[in-house]
Amino acid sequence: MSTKETPFAISAVTHLTGISPHTLRKWESRYSVVQPKRTPSGRRVYTQSDVDKLALLKALVAQGHPISVLSSLSDAELQALQHQLPEIKESGPADQIIVVGHMLTATLKREPLQHDNVELLATDARQWLADGGPRGEPGSRALVVELSTVEATDANQLARAASEFDQAILVYGFTTQATLAQLSDKGILCLKAPADARQLASNLLFRANPPAVLDVLNDPRIPRKQYDEQAIAALAAISPKIACECPAHIAALLSDINAFEQYSLNCEDSAPGDRALHARLRLIAANARALFEQAVAEVAQAEGMDPERLKV
Repeated sequence: MSTKETPFAISAVTHLTGISPHTLRKWESRYSVVQPKRTPSGRRVYTQSDVDKLALLKALVAQGHPISVLSSLSDAELQALQHQLPEIKESGPADQIIVVGHMLTATLKREPLQHDNVELLATDARQWLADGGPRGEPGSRALVVELSTVEATDANQLARAASEFDQAILVYGFTTQATLAQLSDKGILCLKAPADARQLASNLLFRANPPAVLDVLNDPRIPRKQYDEQAIAALAAISPKIACECPAHIAALLSDINAFEQYSLNCEDSAPGDRALHARLRLIAANARALFEQAVAEVAQAEGMDPERLKV
């Protein structure tokens, strides 16, 4: 380690990379992905190169690459894999939502989606995909397809159709984990049937509206934490100038979101079969945390506090 390079403690590394201390130690002991130095007191310290490599490994693991395989690759090979990550689409709310499938369109006729331009295609989705899928001019559109079973051919045809849309959701009955992983890699959100208007609207609006929210299937980056538990506790303890208890409520909510974000990360490690689901839950929690951190900054300003001084 260069004498001019500032070492990072393990707490800083976990904040910067989103990797839990437990996972980081496991990656080091089992796979030797990095080899941190130790201080005279025995504490691990990491270089900037270590942090960069760990962040890249976290991104690649979130894409479905096993850490056991990644650990055997050179830095150049890891960088090559990084360039294969899916391109992130940046879009506003969909101008049109196209829904394909008999049961789902029947459900949405009874309980419509609250959107001005929804096209319900009460047809066999498998045949629709085989016939070439979407028609019309390109634009900001969302696709929702219902398939009772999903075979490899269906997945390939759906991926081609989804490439014409800004958002794509599959509502499925039965399929394999490998097929779900393949669709996830293409940025297609997979929901187990049955799905109703509320569930679809929640996912469509989530993906379309908040610019800070990133889909785990397209971008595995986790927003960096701005406030630690000490700062949150300081906010909860203040005597508010504003005529309500919002500071304490926001602090409590943010603390709960932080805890759930960590819990989801632990589930990623302990339940590999559900890793994609837990990775998505964690990213949702992380972006919820980022939104509430903005609320912390605004409340702190209203209370005459400098939010920058509270940050990690």
